[in-house]
Amino acid sequence: MSTSLIYMSGFGPTHASMCNTLVKSLRVFGEYSGDILVFTDIPDIFDKDTRLHVKNIPGLTTRHERGNLRLKCTELFPFENYRTVMYLDADVLCVNPVQPIFDHYAKRFYTSQKFAYVRDQLPMDCKYYNVCLKDQEIPKGTLGISSAMFIVHGTKFKEYLNIWNHAHQGLEGKFRWMHDQHTLNYVLWHELIPAEELPGKWFEIPYYYKKHGQEDQFEDRIGPKNIFWHFVAFNGDHKADYCMKHHFNKLLDRERFPDIVLDKPWVIDEGVVR
Repeated sequence: MSTSLIYMSGFGPTHASMCNTLVKSLRVFGEYSGDILVFTDIPDIFDKDTRLHVKNIPGLTTRHERGNLRLKCTELFPFENYRTVMYLDADVLCVNPVQPIFDHYAKRFYTSQKFAYVRDQLPMDCKYYNVCLKDQEIPKGTLGISSAMFIVHGTKFKEYLNIWNHAHQGLEGKFRWMHDQHTLNYVLWHELIPAEELPGKWFEIPYYYKKHGQEDQFEDRIGPKNIFWHFVAFNGDHKADYCMKHHFNKLLDRERFPDIVLDKPWVIDEGVVR
């Protein structure tokens, strides 16, 4: 059984480009030499890599179909052959070594076979998380669960994602403006899957602090303890793609010139074509 797999999906030129940057960042800054799996309809964008598996999935024309593939991919690849499987959204950049996350999972969750997740900075009762939970009493201050990253025991991957997908299929159409992140919050809230949160600061959203008027917290939260930055499309996919490439290059510069200062995302994206 192989040790680890990281998988992602990127359809269309912009999302495929973001996946390509994510793969490069995993290799360079994440120091990750394990297997990576990409579902895409633009396979030629990716460099040759013996540990990179690129699955060409043509014909998914809607954002809905493309987004749901991560739940419906259990028969498309032998995930059960891996001890741990990590999922990452296309608009995520790896900025530091990933091994601490795998080590933490192996130590804390591997025996219990739990689904490990991360939380966002926004409360669960906002529209990004609570569409399926409106009748539930969500304790004030409870943060929403992000679907942009999770880790699953390889032998439980199919079972857990099928539970998530089954709930999604059952709830889809009953609520307006719903996608699989809402369903994940529903599934974990109702404890349909055994799950536990990963430690904070490993997964951060740099744009959050500007969007919500908390620029003063940026310096405290965004720094060397982060492993992933999520350039969630607050400002559009093209901007996320641009900012990921910009920061990838800045991080390369930082390796050569340690004193270089990384730009705040909202400062450097102003020139991106909308």
